Formats: sequence, structure tokens, C-alpha cells
Amino acid sequence: MKNKDTLMHNMGLYNKMAFDVVMANFGAGLAGKRGKAEYLDKPIYQLLEEKEYEKKNDRKEYKGMTKEEKEDAEWKRAKNFFNSLKSRLG
Repeated sequence: MKNKDTLMHNMGLYNKMAFDVVMANFGAGLAGKRGKAEYLDKPIYQLLEEKEYEKKNDRKEYKGMTKEEKEDAEWKRAKNFFNSLKSRLG
């Protein structure tokens, strides 16, 4: 029941966001302007995960890198770390 309740709550959030976008753009249209409100381009949890990933990997040496370049740099750091452990152990 708890999972179903969470799912229904999230569906309500998506519906509210969609309604807010429609109303914002409709109101702009009535004022003779083009609306700038947009619906989410990704699911909420995916956006949160990406934001958390970026925050976690916000290293000085990563400034200006794309997400893919940051991921490559992280893999290299991990490989170097495990190689250094390997050389220490044996």
C-alpha cells in the first residue's frame, strides 16, 4: 500500500506540473506573448540522480568537462586506485 500511495502521489505531481505548464503558456498567450514554461524532459528521480551525481563529482579538475568526460575521468581514477592497491598487496 505504501508503494502504491507513493506512486499515486508522484503521478499527481506529474499531472500538476503538466497542468501548470499548460496554464502558464495559456496565460502568456492571452497576454499576446509566447509561453516559456516547459514540461520536464526526464523523470523526476532521474533528474535528482543526475544532480546528485554531478554534485558528487564536482571536482576542480572536472570543471568544463562534459558528463561523459567526467565519467571517463572517474573510471581512470578508480582504475588507478585499484592498481595502487594491487601493487601494495602483492
